[in-house]
Amino acid sequence: MKHINRWMIIACCGFCVGVAGLAAQQTPPQRIISLAPSLTESLANLGVAARIVGVTSFCSRPASVKQIEKVASAVDVNVEKALMLKPDLIVTTKLTDIKDVRKLQSLGLRVEIFEQPRNFDQLCAQFRRLGALTGQSTQADSLIGSARAAVAALSPVADSEARPKALIQIGADPLFVATQESLMNDMLKRAGGQNIAETWGNGLASRERVLALNPDAVFIVTMGVAGKQEQAVWESYPSFKAAQKKAVHVVDAYLFCSPTPAGFARATAILAEKLKPLR
Repeated sequence: MKHINRWMIIACCGFCVGVAGLAAQQTPPQRIISLAPSLTESLANLGVAARIVGVTSFCSRPASVKQIEKVASAVDVNVEKALMLKPDLIVTTKLTDIKDVRKLQSLGLRVEIFEQPRNFDQLCAQFRRLGALTGQSTQADSLIGSARAAVAALSPVADSEARPKALIQIGADPLFVATQESLMNDMLKRAGGQNIAETWGNGLASRERVLALNPDAVFIVTMGVAGKQEQAVWESYPSFKAAQKKAVHVVDAYLFCSPTPAGFARATAILAEKLKPLR
Protein backbone atom coordinates (compact mmCIF):
# COMPACT_ATOMS: atom_id res chain seq x y z
CA MET A 1 0.00 0.00 0.00
CA LYS A 2 1.49 3.30 -1.10
CA HIS A 3 2.02 6.12 1.36
CA ILE A 4 1.15 3.96 4.37
CA ASN A 5 3.78 3.20 6.94
CA ARG A 6 2.97 -0.31 8.19
CA TRP A 7 4.16 0.39 11.71
CA MET A 8 2.13 3.58 11.86
CA ILE A 9 -1.11 2.03 10.57
CA ILE A 10 -1.07 -0.84 13.01
CA ALA A 11 0.07 1.30 15.89
CA CYS A 12 -2.54 3.97 15.30
CA CYS A 13 -5.50 1.72 14.75
CA GLY A 14 -5.23 -0.57 17.71
CA PHE A 15 -5.01 -3.91 15.93
CA CYS A 16 -2.58 -5.22 18.56
CA VAL A 17 -4.13 -7.25 21.37
CA GLY A 18 -2.88 -9.34 24.25
CA VAL A 19 -0.68 -8.65 27.23
CA ALA A 20 1.81 -10.64 29.28
CA GLY A 21 1.45 -10.73 33.03
CA LEU A 22 3.52 -8.46 35.23
CA ALA A 23 5.92 -10.59 37.23
CA ALA A 24 7.23 -9.48 40.57
CA GLN A 25 10.90 -8.66 40.71
CA GLN A 26 13.32 -7.47 43.33
CA THR A 27 15.95 -5.76 41.19
CA PRO A 28 14.83 -3.45 38.38
CA PRO A 29 16.19 -4.47 34.97
CA GLN A 30 19.39 -2.74 33.94
CA ARG A 31 19.66 -3.85 30.29
CA ILE A 32 16.45 -3.24 28.36
CA ILE A 33 15.54 -3.83 24.73
CA SER A 34 12.54 -1.90 23.42
CA LEU A 35 10.77 -3.13 20.29
CA ALA A 36 8.31 -0.25 19.90
CA PRO A 37 8.89 3.51 19.45
CA SER A 38 6.26 4.44 22.03
CA LEU A 39 7.84 2.15 24.63
CA THR A 40 11.30 3.53 23.88
CA GLU A 41 10.15 7.10 24.44
CA SER A 42 8.22 6.04 27.54
CA LEU A 43 11.35 4.46 29.00
CA ALA A 44 13.22 7.69 28.39
CA ASN A 45 10.45 9.69 30.07
CA LEU A 46 10.71 7.39 33.06
CA GLY A 47 14.37 8.28 33.40
CA VAL A 48 15.85 4.94 32.35
CA ALA A 49 17.14 5.80 28.87
CA ALA A 50 20.65 4.85 29.98
CA ARG A 51 19.44 1.29 30.54
CA ILE A 52 18.23 0.82 26.95
CA VAL A 53 20.67 -1.36 25.00
CA GLY A 54 18.61 -2.17 21.91
CA VAL A 55 15.79 -0.58 19.88
CA THR A 56 14.07 -0.82 16.49
CA SER A 57 15.02 1.09 13.37
CA PHE A 58 11.82 3.13 13.86
CA CYS A 59 12.77 4.41 17.31
CA SER A 60 13.96 8.00 17.01
CA ARG A 61 12.80 9.84 20.14
CA PRO A 62 14.50 11.07 22.17
CA ALA A 63 17.38 11.83 19.80
CA SER A 64 19.82 9.90 21.99
CA VAL A 65 18.24 6.56 21.02
CA LYS A 66 19.50 6.97 17.46
CA GLN A 67 22.91 5.91 18.77
CA ILE A 68 21.58 2.71 20.37
CA GLU A 69 22.03 -0.69 18.73
CA LYS A 70 19.23 -1.54 16.27
CA VAL A 71 17.95 -5.07 16.79
CA ALA A 72 14.64 -5.01 14.93
CA SER A 73 12.54 -3.49 12.19
CA ALA A 74 8.82 -2.79 12.63
CA VAL A 75 8.06 -6.50 12.80
CA ASP A 76 11.15 -8.72 12.65
CA VAL A 77 13.79 -9.13 15.33
CA ASN A 78 17.44 -10.06 14.89
CA VAL A 79 17.30 -12.63 17.66
CA GLU A 80 21.03 -13.33 17.61
CA LYS A 81 21.90 -9.66 18.00
CA ALA A 82 19.34 -9.25 20.77
CA LEU A 83 20.78 -12.24 22.62
CA MET A 84 24.31 -10.83 22.37
CA LEU A 85 23.16 -7.66 24.17
CA LYS A 86 22.30 -9.78 27.24
CA PRO A 87 19.04 -7.97 28.11
CA ASP A 88 17.28 -8.65 31.39
CA LEU A 89 14.03 -7.23 29.97
CA ILE A 90 12.52 -6.92 26.49
CA VAL A 91 9.37 -4.84 26.05
CA THR A 92 7.25 -5.02 22.93
CA THR A 93 3.75 -5.07 21.41
CA LYS A 94 2.00 -7.77 19.41
CA LEU A 95 3.29 -6.07 16.27
CA THR A 96 6.53 -7.99 16.78
CA ASP A 97 6.53 -11.33 14.96
CA ILE A 98 5.25 -13.90 17.46
CA LYS A 99 7.80 -16.43 16.20
CA ASP A 100 10.59 -14.07 17.23
CA VAL A 101 8.94 -13.46 20.60
CA ARG A 102 8.71 -17.19 21.27
CA LYS A 103 12.31 -17.68 20.18
CA LEU A 104 13.47 -14.99 22.60
CA GLN A 105 11.45 -16.57 25.39
CA SER A 106 12.79 -20.03 24.59
CA LEU A 107 16.28 -18.63 25.06
CA GLY A 108 15.37 -17.63 28.60
CA LEU A 109 14.86 -13.93 27.93
CA ARG A 110 12.10 -12.05 29.69
CA VAL A 111 9.64 -10.53 27.22
CA GLU A 112 6.80 -8.28 28.37
CA ILE A 113 4.08 -7.64 25.79
CA PHE A 114 1.95 -4.51 25.85
CA GLU A 115 -1.46 -4.06 24.25
CA GLN A 116 -2.00 -1.22 21.82
CA PRO A 117 -3.97 1.34 23.88
CA ARG A 118 -7.25 2.56 22.43
CA ASN A 119 -7.82 5.42 24.83
CA PHE A 120 -6.00 7.69 27.25
CA ASP A 121 -6.88 5.63 30.32
CA GLN A 122 -5.39 2.49 28.79
CA LEU A 123 -2.29 4.43 27.76
CA CYS A 124 -1.81 5.68 31.33
CA ALA A 125 -2.33 2.18 32.74
CA GLN A 126 0.34 0.79 30.45
CA PHE A 127 2.73 3.60 31.31
CA ARG A 128 2.20 2.83 35.00
CA ARG A 129 2.91 -0.84 34.29
CA LEU A 130 6.14 0.06 32.52
CA GLY A 131 7.07 2.21 35.50
CA ALA A 132 6.53 -0.75 37.82
CA LEU A 133 8.61 -3.02 35.59
CA THR A 134 11.54 -0.62 35.69
CA GLY A 135 11.29 0.40 39.34
CA GLN A 136 10.04 3.87 38.40
CA SER A 137 6.48 3.77 39.74
CA THR A 138 6.73 7.12 41.49
CA GLN A 139 8.00 8.83 38.34
CA ALA A 140 5.26 7.16 36.30
CA ASP A 141 2.51 8.35 38.63
CA SER A 142 3.90 11.87 38.60
CA LEU A 143 4.02 12.05 34.81
CA ILE A 144 0.56 10.54 34.48
CA GLY A 145 -0.80 13.11 36.91
CA SER A 146 0.70 15.96 34.90
CA ALA A 147 -0.64 14.56 31.63
CA ARG A 148 -4.14 14.09 33.07
CA ALA A 149 -4.13 17.66 34.34
CA ALA A 150 -3.07 18.95 30.93
CA VAL A 151 -5.81 17.02 29.14
CA ALA A 152 -8.45 18.06 31.67
CA ALA A 153 -7.47 21.71 31.24
CA LEU A 154 -8.54 21.58 27.59
CA SER A 155 -12.21 21.65 28.70
CA PRO A 156 -13.84 20.31 25.51
CA VAL A 157 -17.36 21.45 24.61
CA ALA A 158 -20.00 19.15 26.07
CA ASP A 159 -22.67 20.03 23.49
CA SER A 160 -22.21 17.65 20.55
CA GLU A 161 -23.75 20.17 18.17
CA ALA A 162 -20.93 22.60 18.94
CA ARG A 163 -18.23 20.04 18.21
CA PRO A 164 -16.63 20.48 14.78
CA LYS A 165 -16.73 17.41 12.56
CA ALA A 166 -13.27 16.17 11.74
CA LEU A 167 -11.31 13.39 10.09
CA ILE A 168 -7.88 12.03 10.98
CA GLN A 169 -6.17 10.56 7.93
CA ILE A 170 -3.40 8.03 8.43
CA GLY A 171 -2.76 6.69 4.94
CA ALA A 172 -3.19 8.04 1.42
CA ASP A 173 -3.29 5.21 -1.12
CA PRO A 174 -5.66 3.67 -0.22
CA LEU A 175 -7.25 6.24 2.05
CA PHE A 176 -6.97 5.08 5.65
CA VAL A 177 -8.48 6.90 8.63
CA ALA A 178 -8.62 6.75 12.42
CA THR A 179 -11.67 4.98 13.83
CA GLN A 180 -12.86 4.12 17.34
CA GLU A 181 -10.15 1.44 17.43
CA SER A 182 -7.51 4.17 17.37
CA LEU A 183 -6.05 6.15 20.24
CA MET A 184 -6.39 9.21 18.01
CA ASN A 185 -10.17 8.88 18.17
CA ASP A 186 -9.95 9.54 21.91
CA MET A 187 -7.60 12.47 21.26
CA LEU A 188 -10.10 14.03 18.89
CA LYS A 189 -13.03 13.60 21.27
CA ARG A 190 -11.09 15.02 24.21
CA ALA A 191 -10.03 17.94 22.00
CA GLY A 192 -13.67 18.82 21.38
CA GLY A 193 -14.21 17.33 17.93
CA GLN A 194 -16.47 14.71 16.36
CA ASN A 195 -14.77 11.94 14.40
CA ILE A 196 -16.83 11.37 11.27
CA ALA A 197 -15.07 8.02 10.78
CA GLU A 198 -15.51 6.71 14.33
CA THR A 199 -17.62 3.73 13.20
CA TRP A 200 -15.87 3.01 9.89
CA GLY A 201 -14.75 -0.51 10.72
CA ASN A 202 -11.14 -1.22 9.81
CA GLY A 203 -10.41 2.35 8.71
CA LEU A 204 -10.36 1.86 4.95
CA ALA A 205 -12.25 4.74 3.33
CA SER A 206 -12.92 6.51 0.06
CA ARG A 207 -12.39 10.13 -0.80
CA GLU A 208 -15.97 10.28 -2.05
CA ARG A 209 -17.31 9.25 1.33
CA VAL A 210 -15.30 11.92 3.10
CA LEU A 211 -16.36 14.58 0.63
CA ALA A 212 -20.01 13.61 1.09
CA LEU A 213 -19.79 14.01 4.86
CA ASN A 214 -17.86 17.26 4.38
CA PRO A 215 -16.00 17.62 7.72
CA ASP A 216 -14.95 20.97 9.14
CA ALA A 217 -11.34 19.82 9.55
CA VAL A 218 -8.92 17.19 8.30
CA PHE A 219 -5.78 16.17 10.18
CA ILE A 220 -3.24 14.29 8.10
CA VAL A 221 -0.98 11.93 10.03
CA THR A 222 1.20 10.73 7.18
CA MET A 223 4.98 10.57 7.13
CA GLY A 224 7.07 12.15 4.38
CA VAL A 225 5.97 14.07 1.31
CA ALA A 226 2.62 12.27 1.16
CA GLY A 227 1.30 14.54 3.90
CA LYS A 228 1.79 17.74 1.92
CA GLN A 229 0.50 16.05 -1.21
CA GLU A 230 -2.69 15.01 0.55
CA GLN A 231 -3.14 18.48 1.99
CA ALA A 232 -3.03 19.89 -1.53
CA VAL A 233 -5.58 17.34 -2.74
CA TRP A 234 -8.12 18.19 -0.03
CA GLU A 235 -7.60 21.90 -0.55
CA SER A 236 -8.32 21.51 -4.26
CA TYR A 237 -12.04 20.85 -3.64
CA PRO A 238 -13.73 24.27 -3.61
CA SER A 239 -16.89 23.10 -1.80
CA PHE A 240 -15.01 21.13 0.87
CA LYS A 241 -15.59 22.79 4.25
CA ALA A 242 -12.16 21.97 5.65
CA ALA A 243 -10.56 23.62 2.63
CA GLN A 244 -12.84 26.66 2.84
CA LYS A 245 -12.00 27.08 6.52
CA LYS A 246 -8.27 26.52 5.95
CA ALA A 247 -8.52 23.59 8.32
CA VAL A 248 -6.58 20.90 6.47
CA HIS A 249 -3.56 20.29 8.70
CA VAL A 250 -0.51 18.02 8.51
CA VAL A 251 0.48 16.91 12.02
CA ASP A 252 3.43 15.07 13.57
CA ALA A 253 2.95 11.39 12.73
CA TYR A 254 5.39 10.20 15.38
CA LEU A 255 3.69 12.19 18.14
CA PHE A 256 0.21 11.03 17.19
CA CYS A 257 1.03 7.37 16.49
CA SER A 258 3.56 6.58 19.22
CA PRO A 259 2.43 8.66 22.18
CA THR A 260 3.36 8.61 25.83
CA PRO A 261 0.91 10.15 28.35
CA ALA A 262 2.69 13.48 27.93
CA GLY A 263 2.67 13.05 24.17
CA PHE A 264 -1.05 12.30 24.20
CA ALA A 265 -1.62 15.57 26.06
CA ARG A 266 0.49 17.50 23.53
CA ALA A 267 -1.25 15.93 20.55
CA THR A 268 -4.69 16.55 22.01
CA ALA A 269 -3.78 20.18 22.70
CA ILE A 270 -2.74 20.58 19.04
CA LEU A 271 -6.12 19.26 17.90
CA ALA A 272 -7.96 21.47 20.37
CA GLU A 273 -6.10 24.55 19.19
CA LYS A 274 -6.92 23.84 15.55
CA LEU A 275 -10.58 23.05 16.29
CA LYS A 276 -11.27 26.05 18.51
CA PRO A 277 -11.82 28.58 15.67
CA LEU A 278 -14.33 26.17 14.07
CA ARG A 279 -16.80 26.08 16.96
